[in-house]
Order: sequence, then structure tokens, then C-alpha cells
Amino acid sequence: MPSETVKIDLHCHSVFSDGALTPHQVARHCAGQGVRFAALTDHNTTDGLDAFESGCERHAIGFISGLELSAIHGYREIHLLCYGFDRKDSELTRVLAALKGSRALNNSVYAAGDMKTSRKIIETIHQAGGIVLLAHPWATEPDSAKLENLVKELRALGLDGIEVWNTEATPEQQEFLRALAAREKCVSSGGTDHHGVLGVNPGVDMPTVAWQAFRDHLTHQRKNVSRNRSARQQSERSPDSGNGPGKVKILIPLVLPALAAIVLFAIALFGYFLPRFEEALLERKRETIMELTRTVWSSYFHGFCR
Repeated sequence: MPSETVKIDLHCHSVFSDGALTPHQVARHCAGQGVRFAALTDHNTTDGLDAFESGCERHAIGFISGLELSAIHGYREIHLLCYGFDRKDSELTRVLAALKGSRALNNSVYAAGDMKTSRKIIETIHQAGGIVLLAHPWATEPDSAKLENLVKELRALGLDGIEVWNTEATPEQQEFLRALAAREKCVSSGGTDHHGVLGVNPGVDMPTVAWQAFRDHLTHQRKNVSRNRSARQQSERSPDSGNGPGKVKILIPLVLPALAAIVLFAIALFGYFLPRFEEALLERKRETIMELTRTVWSSYFHGFCR
């Protein structure tokens, strides 16, 4: 019988933002706590993901690409957890470059630079094949009514879900978030916001049903983006698609030889064959007239002699 919960941590930080551990150490720490699936979500950077993926592979932990992005929503700053995106996506790379902030020497402070709007962040991550969830909702908005309105506003912009299972939330708060996710028909995630601090171990028990919904939504998003990209590339390559420059370039080598042949044939026909044919006809006509003239003169001469 499958377990009713699965141990995951989709909210961890390393020395690449404001954590105390390297990505390899975070992966080892997760493995020591029995975490089966993990995501490194450093603030506004993906620099540690390659090392974390290597560490997860070494410790047999399911790796998910992750990132925690600072965004402006209205007049406030919110944090958005991003998962499953293409790390090499060009637009995401530009957004991260704009978000480059400054760190204190002890890594205790991470300040974002040019923050984008929540709409821009959600659109960028979706285009990169990922999904976006609201991080630590209760720390973002302690008032339940305002929190619900915030989630509704973000859902209208395309938000995929909210972080429900967080060690900073009480069981009652987690239940409120779980019900809110159900009402808004969005997925949920969980994590400890692990920074490598002593006494805070990575890993939360997430209901298997909720984990499967998260996983399936992420897989569906990846497939949709991959399918759309393939269709767009195929459309750009196809000679029968549209009337753009690509089609013209393909048709030129096919049409030009035929047009050249027609032009050459016309030149030969009207410039050589028809004049020669006309001249031959006139010559035949002159010979016929001369022959008729000789015949008439011959008849006349013979008649006169008699």
C-alpha cells in the first residue's frame, strides 16, 4: 500500500544566496533526513543548481530545478517559488541579470536589484516551461482575508499554486492554505525554507495526493511548452506555412529557372525563329511570282510566234 505522505523539501537555500551550506552540503543534509524530492530555491539566482543536481544524483534524491524570485505586486514585495523551468531560457536569463543584487560578506543579507512585476515573473517562468507558487504565504500576509485576496489576484495572473506545508505555519494555518488551494483550484507545495541553521532540519511530510498533483501539473506544463516550441519551429521550417521571407527564399530557386527558360524561349522565338520563318515565306512567294511571270511570258511568246 503506498505511503500517505512523501518527504520533500522544495524550499532550500545555499551559499549562493543567503544560506550557510554549499549546494552539495544541502543535498547531503536532505539525504540524511530522508528527503525523497528536493529543490534548491536560492534567491534570484540559479548559480547553485548544477552542483545541487549533482549532489541529489549522488544521494538518490529526486531533483527539481528551483528558484525564489523577488517580485513587485501592487505596492509590496512578494517572493515567488519557481520550479521545473529551463535554466538556459534566454528571457529568464535576462530577468535574473536584472535581479542581480548585493550580498553582505556573511551572506546574511540578499538584496534584489531591479525587481519585475509578479505578472512578468509568472509569464517568464511559464514561457521557460516552469510553474510558479507563492512562497511562505503567512509571512507575506498574516491577515487571512487579505491573504485570500492576494492569492486570487495572483491566480488571475497565472499563479500555479501556494506553499502550504511550511514549518513556520501552524497546523491550523496549513489547513487554511490547503482549503484555499482547493477553492482556487491550484497546486500546493512544501518546504522548510532551509538555510542550514542548526536545529532546522530539511524535509516536510507532504500528502502523496498533493505531491502527485504538483508533479503532474509540472509535467503537463513542461509538455505544453515543449509541444508549442516544436510546433513553432516546425511552422518556421515548413515551406507551406505563411507567406513570410522563409517561403520566398525557398520558392526563388524553384521559380527563377522556369522564368529564365520562358524568357530565353521567347527571345529565341521572336528574335530568331519567326524572322527566319517570315523571310523563308517571302522568298518562296517571290519565287512563285517569278515562276508565274515566266509562265505567262512563255505562253504569250509562243502565241505570238504562231
